[in-house]
Amino acid sequence: ARTDEPYDPEDARLLVRSALHHEVEVEPWLKRAGSPKVAVAAMDEVLETYPRPRVRMRIVEALKGLKGEEADETLLRIAVSDDSSEVRSEAAVAASRRGKHEAVTKHLVEEINTSGDAAALSAFVSVIDEVGLPVVVGPYPKLSVAVALAQRRWRANRIGILRQVARATLGGAVAMGIISVISLIQLQIVLPEELREATEFVPLPVWIFTNALLGLVWGGLQGASTGLVTGLADAFWRGKSWKRMRILLASLAGLVHSGFVLFTASTSDVWASEGPSVYVPVYLIYGLIVGAAFSLVVPRLNLSTSLRQELFQSIRASLILILFGMISVFIAYGGNLDDRTFRLDLFMFIVTALLFPLGFALAFSRRKGEDTGSR
Repeated sequence: ARTDEPYDPEDARLLVRSALHHEVEVEPWLKRAGSPKVAVAAMDEVLETYPRPRVRMRIVEALKGLKGEEADETLLRIAVSDDSSEVRSEAAVAASRRGKHEAVTKHLVEEINTSGDAAALSAFVSVIDEVGLPVVVGPYPKLSVAVALAQRRWRANRIGILRQVARATLGGAVAMGIISVISLIQLQIVLPEELREATEFVPLPVWIFTNALLGLVWGGLQGASTGLVTGLADAFWRGKSWKRMRILLASLAGLVHSGFVLFTASTSDVWASEGPSVYVPVYLIYGLIVGAAFSLVVPRLNLSTSLRQELFQSIRASLILILFGMISVFIAYGGNLDDRTFRLDLFMFIVTALLFPLGFALAFSRRKGEDTGSR
């Protein structure tokens, strides 16, 4: 006798029920049930006994692999009645994808509005996240749904976001650490007397260490904020609003850079300018541009990018920063091109524009096949 011949309906239902109750692989028995109708009937009988949630989840997974109206109707019934958030969410998404979208959302919205059932809310949020809303949907508590949706997307993406923050922090810290050392070399060339006076009070090794430490903190905080906000934008926003929110949040993160620039300008005679009334707004605006430019280099969450792609984006960001950096320094110094500190600032703005994005590019470039985290 052939081992792949279907069983008669009674035997098939018995074997499917037995496989589910004993939590063994059920797919081989489903294939020999003779028809999806027989297989669904067997799983319906198991559902009537109200098994444990993990058994009900296995039933949902099995139903997803079966065709026919019977499987669709059973998925719909689980989606609108199961008391397990996980089981109900899985069934609701599956039923929505199989032509029951409006029926699923209509029932879930009614239950949320009448009883505020947590499982119904979880299933509704899962449908929104993975399938979307139908064209016509009744009123529902938008704040509660928005909070639940944000929590769901955070749980799904938190590992990727934290990895992105770590990479951006490392890239930014290393880049600004190098930039800080370069600034001392340039200071020695352009303003040797000022540097010599400074080292009379603070030994040169301490000066170098302090400057490098400031650069590490500066770059690390800027990288962390950029990585965090771009990761949140990638995780929480979809569709047309995604890019706008990503640029907006990254621009605001650039105010970290503005803060350090203004701190340095206000505590050092080397950073002479037209005065706070001029350089404060100029450097604040420049910080917003810095943040927006960095969003070009930080890839979309969990997206693997090659070194070539990252270098290309780094060049784009550098060109933007060089252009607006030159404009910012020119305005801050009132166009006084003969000022030695103007030349120093201009040089450092250009160096920063070149190396800061490069640090991000090197941190985010991934080798082929490298794990990018789950989304």
